Amino acid sequence: MHRVGLGILLFLLSCGLLQADEGRRLLVGVHSGLLVPSLNRIEESEALSDWRYNIGWGVSLNANVIKGVSVYAAYDFYPIRYHGLADRSDVRTGDVSGRYGIVHHMTGELVYNFLFFNNSRVFVGGSYDYFYADQTAEGSYVENDVEIAYEATARVDKGALGLPLGITSYINDRLGFSFRIKPIFYWWNDESTLQFITAMTSISFGYAF
Repeated sequence: MHRVGLGILLFLLSCGLLQADEGRRLLVGVHSGLLVPSLNRIEESEALSDWRYNIGWGVSLNANVIKGVSVYAAYDFYPIRYHGLADRSDVRTGDVSGRYGIVHHMTGELVYNFLFFNNSRVFVGGSYDYFYADQTAEGSYVENDVEIAYEATARVDKGALGLPLGITSYINDRLGFSFRIKPIFYWWNDESTLQFITAMTSISFGYAF
């Protein structure tokens, strides 16, 4: 994981369908992305420190509810891999079971298109984001001729709040692109305060039906 500023960036580069245009009420899309979140902060532990995230995939659904207001829902899954002791060069690692797992991410958003110009619109809204993972790796390594067993668990089962904002532009009536950035915050902590935990940035190219 790579720390960026005060948090860890969740970067999602997606290729899917755009937000619904006026009169086009429903869109279904697919996307691909890279997940690098600081999910340790919502668990208040270092449970995910020894796990790395790979490029993931997902599906999305977008619909207009009233003029200027859209709802968006998406599901993504991101493969994770335990590295920790399994990748250390100063120990000789034995067999490792359960090394690969999945982080599931689901989100629901309500956005308002508050500014229109040319073939573009600027939007802002709110979201609920849910993350789930439960994967345990077990193995052993030899150090100073002594075999040592170890166990590491990637576990997260939490929801958070997001603040999506961005711009959607159409190259023509159906083809266009969208840029979105979404800071994500967590509030169920010991201090009962709102804390920034990660951010999601997306670029989508798509075709509107």
